Amino acid sequence: MSSIYKYKQKLKTGACFNEVPLSFDLAIEVLVELVTKHEV
Repeated sequence: MSSIYKYKQKLKTGACFNEVPLSFDLAIEVLVELVTKHEV
């Protein structure tokens, strides 16, 4: 599964409010994934 899918699942469950550092790491992961996809 992609990071974006995992990130959306986190938002749906509301875990981002309970685990701020984790959601922040996921957000960075999503950004990195988007950037690398555009470069390729």
